[in-house]
Amino acid sequence: MVLPAQKARQGLLRRTACLRFCLRRCTGGVFLVCFLAWMNLNVTLIHYQKPEEHVPADKGHFDNGRRESKRNMIVHKMEVQGVTTNSAQAKVEHPSNLSNKKVLTFYLEPPSTMSDTKPLPMRQTSADILQKIEFPQARVNCTNGFLIQFPTDEFPESDPFLPWIHDYFVDTSVGNKSWSVKFVAQNRRRCDTGQGKESEMKFWEPQMALFQPLPIQIVGNNEYRLSSLEEATVRETRFICRFHDDKGNSEVSFSEYPFNYEYINWRKHREQSMFSFEGPDVGLFEFSQLLFSCPVPVAFRNSMKVHNYRIHFWMDLIPIRTLARHGERLLGELHVGHDEFQNLKPFDTLKAFGDSHFLPDPADSGRIANLPICPSDASIPSSHEIARNEHDKIVGKKHTLVLCTWTAASYHRRGDRIAVTDAPTRLREWIMFHKLAGVDHIVIYDNSQISVEDDEVHASLKQITSSFPDFVTYNPWPFKVCNNNRPNNKNPGERSSQYAAESSCRERYGPSTHWMAFIDTDEYLVPMINGTWKDLLTNIMQSSPQTKVLKMKSSRGRPREDLMEELADQNDCGIEPQRKRKDPLDPCLVPRRNETFLRVYNCDYIKPPRPDRFARAMKQIYQPSFVLSHFVHYSTITKDIARYHKDWVYGSDRPFSRRVHDYEWGDRFLDELNEGVLVHTKSVLPYETMTRSANCRGGKQHRGCAVGRACPESTIFNDTIHQENLFVDESGNFCNCWINQKVESIWVKRLEEALFGT
Repeated sequence: MVLPAQKARQGLLRRTACLRFCLRRCTGGVFLVCFLAWMNLNVTLIHYQKPEEHVPADKGHFDNGRRESKRNMIVHKMEVQGVTTNSAQAKVEHPSNLSNKKVLTFYLEPPSTMSDTKPLPMRQTSADILQKIEFPQARVNCTNGFLIQFPTDEFPESDPFLPWIHDYFVDTSVGNKSWSVKFVAQNRRRCDTGQGKESEMKFWEPQMALFQPLPIQIVGNNEYRLSSLEEATVRETRFICRFHDDKGNSEVSFSEYPFNYEYINWRKHREQSMFSFEGPDVGLFEFSQLLFSCPVPVAFRNSMKVHNYRIHFWMDLIPIRTLARHGERLLGELHVGHDEFQNLKPFDTLKAFGDSHFLPDPADSGRIANLPICPSDASIPSSHEIARNEHDKIVGKKHTLVLCTWTAASYHRRGDRIAVTDAPTRLREWIMFHKLAGVDHIVIYDNSQISVEDDEVHASLKQITSSFPDFVTYNPWPFKVCNNNRPNNKNPGERSSQYAAESSCRERYGPSTHWMAFIDTDEYLVPMINGTWKDLLTNIMQSSPQTKVLKMKSSRGRPREDLMEELADQNDCGIEPQRKRKDPLDPCLVPRRNETFLRVYNCDYIKPPRPDRFARAMKQIYQPSFVLSHFVHYSTITKDIARYHKDWVYGSDRPFSRRVHDYEWGDRFLDELNEGVLVHTKSVLPYETMTRSANCRGGKQHRGCAVGRACPESTIFNDTIHQENLFVDESGNFCNCWINQKVESIWVKRLEEALFGT
């Protein structure tokens, strides 16, 4: 069934296409014939066109009679196909039904509304066939802008086009002209991509489509058509963002990406597609987090500047649904330049979408509705506020270095059965050390709610952070890790909660600092200069402005046996360790009371400077204004890599090319002896120390010694000998780690004075 208004619009598009063909292909007298045919078609089709009524945005594109007719037709079709409907629950919002408390609601659209035929037919959907799930407890804490009881872990799993949201917030960092709601979502498809997970990967494939921009043409009154890049009103979007308030007002904007994921894939991975059909498919780190924003309509900005925390505004997020592109890329000359475009395998929008694919009304579409939006007062400095002009020498960024961490009172390491419970003890020391070392601010993402049921234990991290009120920002982060397997598992792990926390911290707090790092509470960033991190980083910005990322190699410290003692109750050692049948078991050990973790673990089994093979597990200190996306160990997208051909600043030594050049990463390794070093104090659990008599011996077959026996400085480190486990001291005794003397004599001493007053 095609309505008259739709028929007229489709006719207009056909007439335009016909005229375009005439202008491109016809010459001489043939052109006259083509043009007259076009005019005849034009007159004929105008006969069918009716003037369109002005329809309020809340009411949709059709009046109630036409909507009801369409709804009945689609519901009948779905019932014939055996698809159940939920018409009693799915109701179209109308201003007369608005209340001050709207409920977060997921409207789930059946996958059957999508087709893999080309051109893509218009979706046969209506409000009646959408499954409605309400979350009345979900809300936003407007004092800190974080979500409360948001259904991230109850993410409905029957509509793969909905984004897996972990965080969103109003960003007013660059003033009233570009307010937006920023979103941090995780790629749900990456949770299960291993062997035997092909059906799950296929079902969640639309998650990859959300990373791929679409061009949209706005036609008439709030109607939108999939178009080519040349015809588009909005060139790169994926969501319709509908803002509405408690007075019945509503307005629409279109989502924006901070960078073009498809273009990044083209530059970094050449012919490799953004995803594969078989697992594991977690190797392209830049597709772990989906980052996008919804511009706040101008009409809503002034009314959002209020001085209370009552919710007055909401937003609906409607994904624009198309199949995920595999192999072909929707890029134009503005992205890649004329020369590269000639060799590109472009995505043909006309072949894929046709010339008249209109999007269904938002009320008939799967969506997330009534996302509560906190009011914002731009006159009050926020955690993500930045200077209006980055180059302003008078008003600069608030901080030099901000640290972020994702932690919990108790947690399980990848693939481990035994929980690690020393986080509360560690956290106070870790915070104190980095305060001494010149860090300006620390942001804690507390995941304790997931693993700890005891409220007192859960509250312990918050109590610790409250001791540093001006130095630490505490944020609860009650989201689960979707897959905690080890990376080499046949179904590799995806620590979704941790990865989302990192992106959240960078998005929220990155604009307020020159440098940022995301590390664990068992990792210590130690300055090796006669000063602090603030001194070192300020000097690097002045002497080497091209350096935007500082890399540090990582290897584990071993707990020094001479600084440990037997656990008082050996029944608390934990599980019995794996061992050879005749190997004896020793009493388990723990660090001595009143010894800092930094001192106990300041015995690295690799003597700095570390070999290059330890770069894989690096950590980075980076400039968030330059690094647009970061994934645990690596900068995945930088400002330079994301630049289009049209934005390239040409120079004789730096012409545009598809290949990513080293300078576009803006990085270098720190000098571990003279600038800064990473001390990794990963916990050795008590039961892991019970085989030291059997394993703390020389030889390749005895590489499982969990405790540290310090080598003297005179013992020269050799990586080949290290791998054979053949180091000894002056007396010929086995040794396996080296003490960093500067850490021991300067930083351990300062830390002990701050913690114990000694």
